[in-house]
Amino acid sequence: MLLDKIANLYRPIIYILIAAGIFFRFWDIDAIGFWLDEIFTASFYSPFYLNDTWEEFWHILTYDVHPPLYPLVSRYWMTVFGDSEVPARMLSVFFGVTAVFSAYFFAKKFFSPDISLVYTVLVSCSFVNILYSQDARMYPLAIFFSTISTPLFVWMANKARNGELIERKVFAWLAILALLSCYTHYYAAVYHASIYIILFFIFLKYRRSIVPLIFSGLSVFILFLPWIIIHALKTRSNKRHFVNDVEDVMPSVFQNIFGADSLFVTAIFLIIPIFAMLSYFLHRGDKNKAPFEETYLIILIIFSISTILLISHFVRPILHHYRYFSMFLPAFYLVVAISLFRGGFSLKIGSVELKKLYLIICIIISMSTWSSRGVSTYKEYHMRDSANFIKSRKECEGKKIFAVTDDFFLWQPALTYYFGGIVNPSVDFDTLPNYQRPMKKEFFENMHKNLDAGCDVALWTIGFKGELLWKDLKTYGISKEDFRKEKIELDVTSFSREYDKYTWQFVYTAKRIE
Repeated sequence: MLLDKIANLYRPIIYILIAAGIFFRFWDIDAIGFWLDEIFTASFYSPFYLNDTWEEFWHILTYDVHPPLYPLVSRYWMTVFGDSEVPARMLSVFFGVTAVFSAYFFAKKFFSPDISLVYTVLVSCSFVNILYSQDARMYPLAIFFSTISTPLFVWMANKARNGELIERKVFAWLAILALLSCYTHYYAAVYHASIYIILFFIFLKYRRSIVPLIFSGLSVFILFLPWIIIHALKTRSNKRHFVNDVEDVMPSVFQNIFGADSLFVTAIFLIIPIFAMLSYFLHRGDKNKAPFEETYLIILIIFSISTILLISHFVRPILHHYRYFSMFLPAFYLVVAISLFRGGFSLKIGSVELKKLYLIICIIISMSTWSSRGVSTYKEYHMRDSANFIKSRKECEGKKIFAVTDDFFLWQPALTYYFGGIVNPSVDFDTLPNYQRPMKKEFFENMHKNLDAGCDVALWTIGFKGELLWKDLKTYGISKEDFRKEKIELDVTSFSREYDKYTWQFVYTAKRIE
């Protein structure tokens, strides 16, 4: 009797989990201030801050490292709703929530209600999707497009395999999704190019709809090519690339597919498709149990990631952060959803299907890896808190604040944004090749200029306790001896406060040695 009740609760529990995923996209959305990339959105895309003319905005677009769709959409959004933290992030919440409903609608249209329900709950409860739905950047928009195009890809592959014709309007919709994705993020462009390439070989094998597919793919390429040319010409001498090693990025990709920094959670989810694939070998004579869909998706995942790695290694270094791979994750979610209901295993205890119970337990475990701490605790930089910390100190009243850190290019625009102009950058960070070069001359010229004008000066830095200011200054070729030569004294005992678990932030007041 109890087992029957549990079986009847499966769908209500799934609906509750979907609703919880949507809820967490709104929860504590302003708990943490903007970090660097969001500062870029609020500063350079907003019509109210730096670029109030379209000419200035176009200049920013052509030098940005990302395609222009999100900046254009966010500019119109902020024109209507404002560019502070909550309204700027609500655009991402909108795309994050829309992706959840789109997952259900399109998976149900192309597959079955059971598959669509699992796909939807995974899209809704994904840690990465929730985290970046609270981020004023383009990732939720790219995920939204991939959430639709991924089930469409599998459906088209199945149609070709079964010898069925595909209407031309389907190729038009695929082209529209691919083109919008290309203009959203370059990783999304690689993902959708991979979809076209894999579909081409599938269609070639089964001799179905090759011409419409080629025409659709060429249309996307031709319409995206002008932007590639413009961007390449504008940035050919720009060497600013954020590059991490494969061994740094790829573990993070897999740790955050289903949970937060947990390979264990990813592993327990991927047991489902592994068992489904193995079950095929136990039913090799049954064509209906052949894992064609899972195979297509796994090939898509491997091909997309491999292409990124090859481009980053041989062409241009672009590998950076696991959030860039977030638009690939719908393929993982659909693999699990299809495997769960197309696999050959369906063990039961009474009327309870173990795979459904296992799915619910997996989702609850994955959400437990981050829900107790809250999504906001995973934000990378607490820049608003640092600015408020400095502004709250009487020792800083009326002073020009110099941001001094080896992450200077991260903090200078952020502190300038939150201080509203009272941060005095040591040097214009746009003039720094690769954001790094010795700047002793500019640093002291700027400091003397403020001291000569009668301004009080303070130096702010953030770093490991004990290393204090000098490690960061050494990055720019500045030492304690240089301060003595310039006859400037720093009060290194002014005040400090713990910034997070590992680092402290410090403010040093500066004065002339008489």
